[in-house]
Amino acid sequence: MIKNISNLGDSAIYCDFGKEVDEKINLKVISYFNYLKKLVRENKIEGITNLTPSYNKLIISFDLSITNFKKIKKILEILKITNNNQQDSKKINFKNIGNFKIGSIYSITQCVSLGLPPPKELATERSRDHANYIRDFYYSGATANLINKVISIKKKHGKKKIIIYFIGYKAGLLEPLPELKNIIKKYKISTEIICSSSDLLGIQKAQGSLNKKVYKLNKLNIKKLARIKSAKKLFSSILAEFEIAKNEGYKKYDVWTEILNNEILNKCIKNFNNTEKNLYKNIIVHKIRAITRFTYPVTIEARDELISSGILKAKKETVKNVDKFKNKLLVLVNDIYKVQKKYFCDLVVNVSGPLSALKLKNEWPVIDSIKKNNGKIIDGGFVVNDNFELINNKNIYLPGYLANGFNPARKTIIKAILENSHKTGQSIAKTLYNI
Repeated sequence: MIKNISNLGDSAIYCDFGKEVDEKINLKVISYFNYLKKLVRENKIEGITNLTPSYNKLIISFDLSITNFKKIKKILEILKITNNNQQDSKKINFKNIGNFKIGSIYSITQCVSLGLPPPKELATERSRDHANYIRDFYYSGATANLINKVISIKKKHGKKKIIIYFIGYKAGLLEPLPELKNIIKKYKISTEIICSSSDLLGIQKAQGSLNKKVYKLNKLNIKKLARIKSAKKLFSSILAEFEIAKNEGYKKYDVWTEILNNEILNKCIKNFNNTEKNLYKNIIVHKIRAITRFTYPVTIEARDELISSGILKAKKETVKNVDKFKNKLLVLVNDIYKVQKKYFCDLVVNVSGPLSALKLKNEWPVIDSIKKNNGKIIDGGFVVNDNFELINNKNIYLPGYLANGFNPARKTIIKAILENSHKTGQSIAKTLYNI
């Protein structure tokens, strides 16, 4: 099965299983890795210090004082593997990309970190490529692109009202509002901006009080944290802290800044047992997020001005479809009473946010593979342990957005994923090197 066995320095062996990159060769590599690892653990082979598999190669490191190249090579030549040892390997299926056939990959450990998922696609095929349909607003230069489109439509429409529909209500809606407000005034554009959410006022100003003194935490000061041993207690303590701060002339943002600066959330979570940690990740973190969403003051000021002037309107609706109608985009929605409505829009922007793991099957086939590997989904994300390892299937890691509660301390997404990946890397290293 091994095509070539050669020296790799003084104390390592290079096993080459072939130049091809395919599922069968990868499975052979993993089979040898599993079996050799088992023999080492059972003390049936002496001197091997490390095993490093790749897609079509296996590197075996050894202690020269115990064994040598010839001894290990002889073992490899007579080694018989009949069952492929698949019980210890993970299989993940991937979608083919163009002419590049990926198929399946077998490995001892797998780390699935695919970045932010795309938003739900609501446009029909004939409207998907429409110049004034923005499918995904989460990219560099998105606001500038939106503004240019509005100006272009204004030039074509003249004095006619421009209707812009935002699907959903995430940060993507708030981000362009200051620029939109400015060009509406500058070019005197008759505009109506609609978003399919009533939660327009949920995000607050990231602005502290005029009090020159830093707010001192009361319920959440360092001395009292040891008493907070439940997720519900943490949430109630944050609410109580907000109330105390208000009575002392401070704002919520003063409190939240101190909570983040002192890493209060992380310190409390460390005191939780596993049940409370799960409760925090699955429920309480989302409640905390709902009351601690802050952004730039200028953004909130633009939002409030556009609402008061009647330009920006929030409607609790569910967008069912985006289609093309003559030179317009037709947005089909259901209101809270499930009554169907139609909007004929000049510009449609999808800010519905990334899809949850539960809804990603069609976009990312790998999700279905993880589910088949006993992946359990709660609140749109897979349930993982503290190392972001799948709870019901060891050695499958999800350090990013796919994990439920991947950012419990409410850090930036990039920082959270980097820290999670560090934990994952340490856990994988222990698995690979502790043979």
